[in-house]
Amino acid sequence: MKHRKRILPIAAVLVVLVAVAAAAFFRSKPMLDLADTLQVRSISADYWNSGETYHCDISQENIPQKLSSDLVSLFQGVTIRNTLFPRPNTYTVEPDSVYISIQVGLAEGSMRVNLSTNSAYTSAQFGDTHYSIVDGQDLYQKVYDRLSPLLVAHGSPGAPEGEPSPTPSQLPQTVPWEVPEQPSVSYEEYFEQEREYEFFEHLDSAWFYDQCDFEYRDGALYLVDSQKTGEALWKVWDTDNLEVKAVDPAWIYGIVDGKTLIRMDYKGNHQETLFVDDSGLISTMNRGISNPLTVAYTYRYDGTPAPACIQNPLPLADRSVLYFWAGAEDGDGAALYRLYVHDGHTDVVHQYTQKELEQYRFPDYPELEGTGPYYRISAPNPVSNVEVRWSVGNPEFFQRFEAEVQGDFGKLTDTELIHHNTIGYHLHSQLNCTKNTFTGAFQQVEPEW
Repeated sequence: MKHRKRILPIAAVLVVLVAVAAAAFFRSKPMLDLADTLQVRSISADYWNSGETYHCDISQENIPQKLSSDLVSLFQGVTIRNTLFPRPNTYTVEPDSVYISIQVGLAEGSMRVNLSTNSAYTSAQFGDTHYSIVDGQDLYQKVYDRLSPLLVAHGSPGAPEGEPSPTPSQLPQTVPWEVPEQPSVSYEEYFEQEREYEFFEHLDSAWFYDQCDFEYRDGALYLVDSQKTGEALWKVWDTDNLEVKAVDPAWIYGIVDGKTLIRMDYKGNHQETLFVDDSGLISTMNRGISNPLTVAYTYRYDGTPAPACIQNPLPLADRSVLYFWAGAEDGDGAALYRLYVHDGHTDVVHQYTQKELEQYRFPDYPELEGTGPYYRISAPNPVSNVEVRWSVGNPEFFQRFEAEVQGDFGKLTDTELIHHNTIGYHLHSQLNCTKNTFTGAFQQVEPEW
């Protein structure tokens, strides 16, 4: 009995030592040093799609800068810990499975982030050493949401040596109109001096054609022959989760699932992710009258209507610069972005904090057609590559409007209400804003009567 009493304290000490050692071994630590300047060098993926195994390899020059920055930001918030068992070196792609490997350049060396629907494969890899990613499946889903359009664009069936997707300069001529060649100009060259835009010559708020139209049929977007009987030429997009926002002769620009800005060719074969906004403001603040696009019509000699041009809810200037509203980078409010589409370079032109946004929110009166709640902030109107204009609601007008909300407005529509009350109040319902990115000058003025 005395011998057993001496053993128990020793066993207790050993248990404590093992627990301390295990806690130290499995202690969490940041995956990346926040002070490092990081860049995504490559992305590879294997996945299952429509009964086939797909593989894609995306090199650094084909990864948009905004996407690279988004991925790095996600990784900088991740913690890792030692893993007790080695990660598998091989895997089998099965239905609904995805395997992604992202190489990130570090200050010294590089790291691979391995993510999958199979949690056993998920790891942060430094050389031959694998670490377990804390909340790895959550990170996988966030990364996959950002990468999925790019995977579709670059993926090819079978082995990596499959035919690559065409580059923008090699897009197949599959449309019944001429696609002018787009000169390749670097971001620095394009913005080194002011370029004034003219309405139809340089600002693609519309481009002319007379043969085709777009229609949603059974939840899919089709290109339709408008000269004959409305025959569908081909399917552009499989589901109705795409909001088309801008077009030019070579590209369709749209928002997928209310948050991801993409561009693709007219057959949907080549797709690029341009911007991701998890706040959803990129969708709600860039709504135009589009079903899916606003089409202006002229008339043929026989008197039948013919579509003349597609009106873009978002301006695409010079087939080079796209302007749009989206959630601010710091998460406070919304910002106006300028995106140079040829290399994905994105600049913040102007930002409104959430407090500032609220003063531009039109009141919600369900009995009046067209009233809020929504932000009365217009689509941007670029004057040149360095100057852009837009309008916001006049807070003083909204205050006056709300002061009289208890009155009987009858059956006035929002259009009539704004027109009559603007005159009656002698207040403008909106204010005009201008921002010059060269000088940084910002103006907000009342329009002239």
